[in-house]
Amino acid sequence: MLREEFERLTGIYPDMWLYDEINKIYNASELDKDVWCKKYKTNTDGMADGIARRVSERQWKASAEINKLGMRIALLEGNVAERNGIIEKLNEELKVARQELGKRIDQTKKDTADHASEIAKMEQKLEEKDLEILTLKAKLYDLMTK
Repeated sequence: MLREEFERLTGIYPDMWLYDEINKIYNASELDKDVWCKKYKTNTDGMADGIARRVSERQWKASAEINKLGMRIALLEGNVAERNGIIEKLNEELKVARQELGKRIDQTKKDTADHASEIAKMEQKLEEKDLEILTLKAKLYDLMTK
């Protein structure tokens, strides 16, 4: 039975929850819609009260489930916030580590450049000493051949 038919036959305007239950009970019965609606309207055998009770139970269960899901969402949001905090802390530690590594790399480059300069100076001195040795050998040779 359509909702509009039920409303016309009973003068009752149920909400979505109540109409859904009314329609289920009606479809499960073998009564003519006029007879069924009259029994509902007069609450024969507590029909309307029973349907209303079932709707209340469904709404209560749905509300309990919504509350349970709300608590689960709050818990998950808390977990997400906690993890975001951890991620933020790790990102900060990573930033500091990168800065420190950058400083070390710069220092190593400087040290390497300094060592290269020292090596070049030592090579220059070695060449000078080699030249001195050659000069001394030449002088010694001259002295020995005279």
